[in-house]
Amino acid sequence: MLVTLLDIAVRNDPALRQHLLSSALSAYPVIGPQIKSSVSPLHSTGLALVVGLAGALLGAGGVAMAMQNALNFVWAVPPRRRPAFPASTLRGIGLILVVGLGQIATALLSGVAGGIGHLVTGAPAEAGTIVLSFVLNVGVHGPRLAAVAARAAAAAHRSGQAGL
Repeated sequence: MLVTLLDIAVRNDPALRQHLLSSALSAYPVIGPQIKSSVSPLHSTGLALVVGLAGALLGAGGVAMAMQNALNFVWAVPPRRRPAFPASTLRGIGLILVVGLGQIATALLSGVAGGIGHLVTGAPAEAGTIVLSFVLNVGVHGPRLAAVAARAAAAAHRSGQAGL
């Protein structure tokens, strides 16, 4: 889907499309070149792209629901306090959006940290960019995880399950 979306977005600039695709696949050092040589855009993009995106969203929704169920079990949230159908679906959509946007922000911040490494060379600079990338990742994901854990602990405490 990435290749098809890139084909639609930068149709008039094949060099930019190729550069973006190469930079995205460079994150996979061993299999990136193999993927690059075997992936091509869909030529009839309308229906195929809609079906592909719908399938991806349905799959992500299933993963979000499974994650909610697993976390409710781990945090001992009683079944009567777990969200029912509409609320759990909305939570799943929210989880997809938050995690998706967090991943995009993390990728951008890690890219910036990697770009700084090109300006300053040497082993200390490489170590610094790795540490900066780690700190940025923790800064993006840490508060979300702490908020979720705090809400779960408060819910467990209210339901009398705090010592489990």
